[in-house]
Amino acid sequence: MIVLIPIKVYNLKIILIIMRGYRKCKYSQWFFFLIPILIILGISLLLHFNYLYASTSERGINSFFFNLKIAAIDLKNIIYTQLTTSPIDIETIDIPIFKLYVRGEKIDKLNSNLPKADYFGITHVSRDYVAGNLIYKNITYPSRVRYRGDNYFHWRFPKKSWRIKLSDKKIFNGSNKFNFINPKFDSHMNTQLSYYMADKMSLLSPRSYYVTIFLNDINTGVYYYTDQIDETFLRMKNKLPGDVYYGEIEDAFNYLFNNSDYWEIVATKDGDENRAKGEFDFFINNVNEKNINEKGLIKFYKFFNRYIGEDYIEFDALTALLNSPQPDQFHNQKFYLNPSNAKFEPIVWDLTPLLDKDLELSLNYFNNPLILKMHLIPEFVNKRNKIIYDYIEGNLSEENLIKIINQWEKQIEYEMTHDKLKDAKSKPHTLTTKKWREAVENLRENIKERHNFLRDSFNQVNVTIYVTEEKIILDVNGESAVKLEAKNLGVGNNEILYPGRKINYDKLDWMDIFNNTLGYTPLRYEYILKDNFKTSDIKLINSVTGKEIIPEIKYTNQLPKLDKADSIHPWVLQKTEKEGKLIIIDKDVVFTKDLVIGKKDKLVIKPGVKIKLDKGVSIISYGQIVAEGTKSNPIIITKNGDAPWGSIVMQGIDKEYSKQNYFKHCYIDGGSGINYEHVEYTGQVSIYNSVAYFENCKFSKNEIEDDNLNAKHSYVEIINSEFIDSPYDAIDFDISEGKIINTKITDSGNDGIDLMTSHVLVDGNEIIRARDKAISIGEASNPIITNNKISDSNIAIAIKDMSDPIVANNQIESNNVAIAAYHKNWRYEYGGRGKIYKNSLSSNTKDYSIDEYSSEIETDSGKIKFEDSKLNILNETLKD
Repeated sequence: MIVLIPIKVYNLKIILIIMRGYRKCKYSQWFFFLIPILIILGISLLLHFNYLYASTSERGINSFFFNLKIAAIDLKNIIYTQLTTSPIDIETIDIPIFKLYVRGEKIDKLNSNLPKADYFGITHVSRDYVAGNLIYKNITYPSRVRYRGDNYFHWRFPKKSWRIKLSDKKIFNGSNKFNFINPKFDSHMNTQLSYYMADKMSLLSPRSYYVTIFLNDINTGVYYYTDQIDETFLRMKNKLPGDVYYGEIEDAFNYLFNNSDYWEIVATKDGDENRAKGEFDFFINNVNEKNINEKGLIKFYKFFNRYIGEDYIEFDALTALLNSPQPDQFHNQKFYLNPSNAKFEPIVWDLTPLLDKDLELSLNYFNNPLILKMHLIPEFVNKRNKIIYDYIEGNLSEENLIKIINQWEKQIEYEMTHDKLKDAKSKPHTLTTKKWREAVENLRENIKERHNFLRDSFNQVNVTIYVTEEKIILDVNGESAVKLEAKNLGVGNNEILYPGRKINYDKLDWMDIFNNTLGYTPLRYEYILKDNFKTSDIKLINSVTGKEIIPEIKYTNQLPKLDKADSIHPWVLQKTEKEGKLIIIDKDVVFTKDLVIGKKDKLVIKPGVKIKLDKGVSIISYGQIVAEGTKSNPIIITKNGDAPWGSIVMQGIDKEYSKQNYFKHCYIDGGSGINYEHVEYTGQVSIYNSVAYFENCKFSKNEIEDDNLNAKHSYVEIINSEFIDSPYDAIDFDISEGKIINTKITDSGNDGIDLMTSHVLVDGNEIIRARDKAISIGEASNPIITNNKISDSNIAIAIKDMSDPIVANNQIESNNVAIAAYHKNWRYEYGGRGKIYKNSLSSNTKDYSIDEYSSEIETDSGKIKFEDSKLNILNETLKD
């Protein structure tokens, strides 16, 4: 007990001794007992003062008496809380209860490694783990545990924040490593609210929910359970394993975006940290480009659209909604590099939301070069503003957010009022129940204030119309962009007119995070007048709120001079965008270099065309491909010479650009794969973030790379087609959906069909001679496998790692194993599940092979039990 809470319990014991002595004294003895009371209280106060004083970086006589006063208030709160808080009844707790057991000497070791009293800036606690046991619902998880956090409020006080790493690669709730975080804000809801809102906005963020922690059977109060960001987290979120970067710098005189060396690589897609470092160097170099002028912003605009995109605009909307200055140039920056499109996606982590309604951050606030440059592109700012407005008028309205706050308050009220150890980040550090309730009410008020501030900001837009003899000129100034609706103008009808932004160079200081704000400056738009033009023909609409804007109209030939905007004029960006084009291939052709189809382009390949590609040459489409041959005039795509060509790539980049691609009566062979624009395409046909349909197509003899056809984050249908002589996998679906129907797959060097986290209808196919698995169902896939004929393969159907398929009416014969279920990847909690009905199994060496982690397989005759010796997996090669 004393080890757990050395200061607070020590003070409590002193007080109890005093009170016991006080009760025994007669009236005449009070005076003589008063002196030792005062001495003991004075010693207690000085001990407590030293304890709190050491938790700050303050030094000097000016702060001494202030901190002494705070220590006295804190000590009073401790005494009051300890004496008035009744013991908690574990049966009354209605949030998840975790019991953590750590030996006293292990806690002593953790305490001895706490940061020293003198520190400046971000100071991480030691990352050394000790042994412990975590119990949840009577299940014990042997673990490695440590304190966690980058600042004193996580580990200075008796209630510590914890990092838990389960031993032996065990999984709990989809995670192997997670956190119990001592809420650092008095409401215990600010951070929780940021994760709740991030989830509603479909941003990549950890799960976070309230739990109660008992440490060595002592109630330590309410915590957040929060996922740790690693590969297991990505898989739990249905993301492909990829590179994860964490920006945290302990040097307050440098900035994260200056150098990739300040970032930690916490996960990779392939274990190659050198490659991952190179990818992030590419990101940092482009973000940190010093050139903030027209040329530099055009370059950044193209880079942002290709490698960052909509998710970061959504992320910027979240931080603006929350009035959060973080993440900043020093910590809490996290990015995931999505291997399917090379987009750097932000990960929401430890924001500081809605802390003070009197400190309203401007919508043009920035705290790092990425946000600065993004805000200098009016198109991005307008998208961000529309996202914010839609949310505050929709499911993140103040009414809905306050409703969830009220639910949380009721949910944790009992636990909070019975928590003797709840502490506060700000002084005094002991959090009373009264102070907690006040903080919750303050949070509700801050939500209302922020929403009102945002609405008022979006209504800030002014338009001045200057009418001359030949032109009409519009100056747009303020926060929101303007939609122009007009008659009898040369150009410009239904255009969006954006206001400008100007850097306040006098306050451009990364250290002063609350002053880095862009100012408004008008942008000017000129149009040629047509005959019969009247100013009443112009209608101006606030593009964010939808409200009509009444402009100021001036007739003059003398235009006022405008300050130069630092933001780039939208018309300059429009000039850089190419119009979509139609590309038609209607005769045989040999490609000696890559054919790249833009996102607005369409490639049409006519029937009977034969396309040959040189070594490594690819067809890469960000737009649409339509290749419709006929039975008598198929389209042939093959290699030119002996060396394999690259890949036919369909890349949607993101949802906005996902086009439908069609292939009919196409014969494709001799390809491999390609690495293009930081994406590794592993199939001779690669469909990433896109939609594709294949009918009556033949795929054969791909080389080098893994797959004949590979789909990632896509919808793909393959009907009446054929796959022949694939050296590895014939068809590989990763986090995808679709159909594979009436298709023949023969002689696959590895798997016929390989499914990862996918939902696919596999019906009426024939799979022959797959050297590993004819159908591999892995990593939480839930396909429907019906009416297939599978023969002469190693394993006909393998069900792995939390997959749960329906397998029915299949004819499975002459395989080594007909149906296997097992646990292969430790990042998934258990092995296979599934419903296996009405299948015809014949002439297989073994019909079923089920391991101990897959005992929930259902068949016509009931569940298959691992104990049935005839069904056990005896050969570990099945797991390779």
